[in-house]
Amino acid sequence: VRRVGNDQDELEFRAGLERVSHRINVEIKGLESLADEWAAWDEAYTFVQGENDRFIKNSLNRVSLENTGVEYLVFLNKRGEIVYFKHLVYGKHSPGKAQSLFTNPLVTWVRNDFKEHLKNGQSGVRLFAQTPYLFATRPVLSSLMKGKPEGVLIVARSLNYGLISEISTEAEFPFLIDVISTSDDNA
Repeated sequence: VRRVGNDQDELEFRAGLERVSHRINVEIKGLESLADEWAAWDEAYTFVQGENDRFIKNSLNRVSLENTGVEYLVFLNKRGEIVYFKHLVYGKHSPGKAQSLFTNPLVTWVRNDFKEHLKNGQSGVRLFAQTPYLFATRPVLSSLMKGKPEGVLIVARSLNYGLISEISTEAEFPFLIDVISTSDDNA
């Protein structure tokens, strides 16, 4: 019987952490791909300009979003105003303006650096309303990727216990994320 020492434990821990990090990055890449696709779409481009009400019925329906795994979809116009907000929770559809605890800090955060989101977009993991979220923002452009951006698309999903459990199982590395304290929900 060979005893596993501290060096072996640390190697296993680092390998498990690397698998978790990789899996979270895969989730973020999925949101980036979705945001890239939807933000460079002529229908979305005219929609954020207020000229394409059919876009809601044809493209922003419940089935479309449920198939993506996205919980939050927000379109902001070039002035940073909410053009559309959709929130799906546990398969239920709840469209409307910014009513969620998550939305106000998210929209505020995007507005605080709006020029950067309008120019390049961002993605990653961020804490909103005491919950970690995976997100991607992209400037809304025509499908030819020409002209000035007409707004920003935000897609996000929470890094909730269900997703954490899924990642833990896949990575064979149990972990939890728990917010102990924060001085700022946007930390």
